[in-house]
Amino acid sequence: MDPLLIALIGFVLMLALIALHVPIGISMALCGVVGFAQIVGWGPAFSLMASEPASAMANLDLAVIPLFMLMGSLAAAGGLATDIYDMAYALIGHKRGGLATTTVLASAGFGAVCGSGVATTATFGRVAMPEMLSRGYKPGLAAGSIAAGGTLGIIVPPSSMMILYSVLTEQSVLELFTAALVPAAIAVLLYVIAVQIAVLLDPDSAPSGERLSFQERMAAIGRGWGVIVLVVIVMGGIYSGVFTVNEAAAVGVVVAFVFALGRRRLNRAAILRVLSEASSATAMIYVMVFGATIFSYFVAVTGGAAFVVDGIASLTVPRWR
Repeated sequence: MDPLLIALIGFVLMLALIALHVPIGISMALCGVVGFAQIVGWGPAFSLMASEPASAMANLDLAVIPLFMLMGSLAAAGGLATDIYDMAYALIGHKRGGLATTTVLASAGFGAVCGSGVATTATFGRVAMPEMLSRGYKPGLAAGSIAAGGTLGIIVPPSSMMILYSVLTEQSVLELFTAALVPAAIAVLLYVIAVQIAVLLDPDSAPSGERLSFQERMAAIGRGWGVIVLVVIVMGGIYSGVFTVNEAAAVGVVVAFVFALGRRRLNRAAILRVLSEASSATAMIYVMVFGATIFSYFVAVTGGAAFVVDGIASLTVPRWR
């Protein structure tokens, strides 16, 4: 069978498995191994299943992912997510739609100490959803602001998805983080505008909240100093060149652990929950890396990648001289 046809069948089967809710990493790995076996045999295909994951595990750039996952879990356990939310609410929570806007801004802030969209969405689903519903927000706007804010967790640096992309495409993690700053700011601004438009179209979806006194505002801002310190240490250390990305992640874990420990938020159950959350998120990302490397190897062997590049090049309209 033509290798290009095998590549096409493998791609279609991969999409079909994903549509059937098979995990993405497993879908890519399964189709990659089976397709590779049709070309070179099952022996080399099974060897590929061992060599590619081993190569990915030996990649030091990927070591930063479990560190950022652990830092985010420790920050959530230490109450830093609640501090971010309280600080944003103290400033704009009294305005119509202020809680939804607060959720977006707090999600961006938590994304800067977490790096995971899943963790950001889950955290503010617990923190923000009950607050908005208890204050008369319609469920659609409440859930929408949490879902939109959760996507900021993979845009605002440091982002685990950017790290994953940098490894798979052999790009600089620091350059990706720097390039993401402006798009992240634009995304936050557009989400805030979207909330305001939704409130204008349906004023009853987001009633005005209670305006806090100046002293209460200052107290809420003061409680958020831990988040500011963590962000400054991690991101400031990366962009100033004091830390490498891996070192900044390790330092961030230590700082988040100290905050959680100092607030007496870490008992045996909390520590086990933190380790479980970080481990499950890391395992999910590593499975995606394994599957992507295996499937990309299969596509490269079939010549599918070169075929697509040549096809795009042939469709390019030449410039007029």
